[in-house]
Amino acid sequence: MKTQISKKSVDAQKRYAGVYQQQGRMLTDADWNSLVDVLKAQLAEALKDVVGSGTPRSGALSIADNRNIQPGDVYIDGLRAVLPGTTAFVASLQPDLPGSGDLPSTGPYVVYADVWERALTALEDPDLRDVALNGADTCTRTQTMLQVKTCGGGVNPETDIPQKGNAALSLDLHDNLEASDPCDPCAGLVGAGAGRVGNYLFRLEVHAVTGAADNPTALTLKWSSENGAEQFSAQTEGLMPPGFVNARFLYEFFDLTTEKHAGVHLTSGFSPLAGILNTTYAIPDGAADPKAFVRRWDGYCELSRSGSTWTLVDGWDKGVDLSTGISSTQPGYVALGPGLTVNLEAFRMNLELSGRTFVVGDYWLAPVREAVHTAGSAVCSGTLPDGIDHHYLRLAGVAADGTVTRHVDDADRRRHSFPPLTDLHAHDIDYQTDCTQGLFLNFQGTVKQALDTICSIQAEHVGFTKPCNTSLYRGQPIATVADALGLLCDIRARHVAYDTGACAFLNQPEIETVQDALDALCQRPAGGGCKVTVGEEGQFPTIAAAVKTLTAEGIFDICLCLLRGDHALEQVEKEKNFPYLNLSLTGCGPGTRIQPGEKAAFVGIDELHLDDLWIVSLEQERPVAIEGCGVVDLDRVHHVGMAAETALLEVSGTAAFSMNHCTLEAHAKAELSIPATIFAFDADLAALFVHPERRTFLAEAGLEAQRLAKLNANGRQKIAEQLQAALETAGRLSRNERLSYERLIQVLELSETGNTHFLDALCDIRDQAHHATAGGALLLADALARVSILNSRIYGQVSLYGASGDSLDEEELKQLQEMLASAGVLTLVAQAADLSIQGTMLTRLALARERVDEIRQIIEAGKGILTDLYKAILISDSMIAWNGNLVLSADVTLNGNTMESLHTIVGSVIAETVIYSGNRVQRRIRNNEWVGGGRLLTAARDAVKAANMPEGSW
Repeated sequence: MKTQISKKSVDAQKRYAGVYQQQGRMLTDADWNSLVDVLKAQLAEALKDVVGSGTPRSGALSIADNRNIQPGDVYIDGLRAVLPGTTAFVASLQPDLPGSGDLPSTGPYVVYADVWERALTALEDPDLRDVALNGADTCTRTQTMLQVKTCGGGVNPETDIPQKGNAALSLDLHDNLEASDPCDPCAGLVGAGAGRVGNYLFRLEVHAVTGAADNPTALTLKWSSENGAEQFSAQTEGLMPPGFVNARFLYEFFDLTTEKHAGVHLTSGFSPLAGILNTTYAIPDGAADPKAFVRRWDGYCELSRSGSTWTLVDGWDKGVDLSTGISSTQPGYVALGPGLTVNLEAFRMNLELSGRTFVVGDYWLAPVREAVHTAGSAVCSGTLPDGIDHHYLRLAGVAADGTVTRHVDDADRRRHSFPPLTDLHAHDIDYQTDCTQGLFLNFQGTVKQALDTICSIQAEHVGFTKPCNTSLYRGQPIATVADALGLLCDIRARHVAYDTGACAFLNQPEIETVQDALDALCQRPAGGGCKVTVGEEGQFPTIAAAVKTLTAEGIFDICLCLLRGDHALEQVEKEKNFPYLNLSLTGCGPGTRIQPGEKAAFVGIDELHLDDLWIVSLEQERPVAIEGCGVVDLDRVHHVGMAAETALLEVSGTAAFSMNHCTLEAHAKAELSIPATIFAFDADLAALFVHPERRTFLAEAGLEAQRLAKLNANGRQKIAEQLQAALETAGRLSRNERLSYERLIQVLELSETGNTHFLDALCDIRDQAHHATAGGALLLADALARVSILNSRIYGQVSLYGASGDSLDEEELKQLQEMLASAGVLTLVAQAADLSIQGTMLTRLALARERVDEIRQIIEAGKGILTDLYKAILISDSMIAWNGNLVLSADVTLNGNTMESLHTIVGSVIAETVIYSGNRVQRRIRNNEWVGGGRLLTAARDAVKAANMPEGSW
């Protein structure tokens, strides 16, 4: 059915959230309808985000093994549809697709659901009229159609079947139209057309399509200046309402079957029915002809296509036959080419044809208004169809022998049995492993299956005492067999003892491990390995000596193996006469320690790779610079050192820079003095925090956790009381620091606890103390490099565009937001590079002091340009520990991150566009009250936010 509405007024781009009536104002149909559309759209988008497409665990629409339809619910693109009933029935009995056949007994074919909405009036459902109002016509309804259809076995209905057409429509009023009285809004409704502008809603609709929707061979269109809404029960002419029958109108005789046959039908042997179009009021007399109802149109045209050529078969508009053989200025003139042009009574109508898709029921709406449209006005230009929107979901596949397969895979099974959120189980959730070895290598399944796999081992329940503190157990806190087995997932050659056996060459006293044996083989004169060894007993004593000698020999692809021990690092530079220089340094983990000199730097290296080594500079600040290099990769590099005035690592003028599984420990002070002071009442606890290296701390903390766990309840309570008293007299602590000590107090007060709880609490205290006093870890001097930081831990600041300065306050961010909201006031100009941080913990993201000063100058001037920025900054699945963060880029995306700071304002973002999704600002309970949940300030021209917690923080 069509409805008598004045216009379709909802525009998704305007993001309306509600419609509110004002006192003393007119209430129009468009206002009421907008309210309904806004609420429907919000509900559909919410369901799309939460459910998407699928069927519920219980009460779902499905296909039985005998190919009958089990009625129930389905959700497609957030739209809920219901096929009522409880008992399965054959497909030919489905109420929303009359005339369809039963599902074939043989295949192959795919069964799918087609969900769409259609308008419904009192003409179809008399109960919509209240007899108490003498049958007065009021509001109409929309009905959600749920049709079970079939398509070929090779067709994916969710991607291969068009949801609606894509032809663009343009309408221009003729130049000879005259305006009527603009003060009479109803004047244009009468006789709108020749010589008039009028006020009405023009509708163009696809009546019938022959052939494929995206490659039709014939097409029938119809149009109306009444939205096709003048419709009644079909009776003899004398019984029709006055004025309805007129020689200037086209009449469509239809019934509920033709109304429900809109859309694409791919079922073999099924032919959808369409209403019968007559240029005179003549009720069809065929027994099967649709004739229950009749509506009128202004005109129609029927087209056919051969190859790329379209031909006019027939057509008519307001009593005028359509023709391609008349003057282009005459009414009824038709031109065909890549598109269709028709001179209607009031319009010149242009519709794209070539390469376009048409679906039965496609319609375009164009409101015409006397107050804004004049002769020659464009009413619409390049407008795509307003509807009907079809939504598809695969339900089952039927094989050649008739066997029904309801699910493509396990993910599809879960989609078709999603549970209520209050009854979500582990077997409902997919588990995607990223393990490269061990128990879950190549694992595919659900969280329940993963948990069952773990339960079958139960290694976490088995205690484990280290037999030694060597090999892979060295410095590692181990409480259970699971901990020990976890270390085996990263076993290295240096962990495995080597038995010389019958090999005389390897029968040397210094060869104890497989790594020693491999290193010896690399140095063996007969062949050796692909790497050159550096260090004591190596081929070269130092890195500098190796590079100097090898390049002098014309070798510029240099691969160095740094043996156990200390290695000095000064400046390594590609000389001007070198054709290129590629350098790889590989170490032996913590056993390989690089000691940076005063000018430690890698300059101009084309490709630089550092792997499995430690860089240590704890005596004084010794930054390592990477300048003007090409591609730089750091894998499993652990850099610990002093960095109060500088940064541990400084990158500038480099094309690409990546860090993977690296750790940076930047200390502004030689020790963590605050924890040591607070624990002054216990010498063992205080001594823990004099170790600047986290590795040493973990080894000592594991022993201290065992000591605390062995204390009786009185002993633990005493330490808890002493710690509480120390906190009351302690100096200024951040919320995060204070809560870390309170967490240890809670563990001490537990009646039963284990080593792991104490170790976790002690590590938290150290981490929060380190974050509070951390130095500069990584300095990115410019936006020239494509930067990727993956799966790393950075205890210190990451500074963008230079050495870090202070942050901006809330008022400054508000001023920046106002400038970005105004065109041409503040311009952000980006380089081609981007910065990606994934799966990483870091203390803080900071901005160069020069950049902060530049921003403040722009705020003061009220206008300006920020240049040389990152094109995009993406931070995902990461944890940012501290407040004072400041991010500046053309585009910023934060996805799945946790802001650990409990400060009121955790940071600021300045960008052209911002996307926040699935992030969290930490909140914790302290003294029975929430603390944290601070805000991230944003100044952006456009921002999209979804599923962030708490909502008010973003």
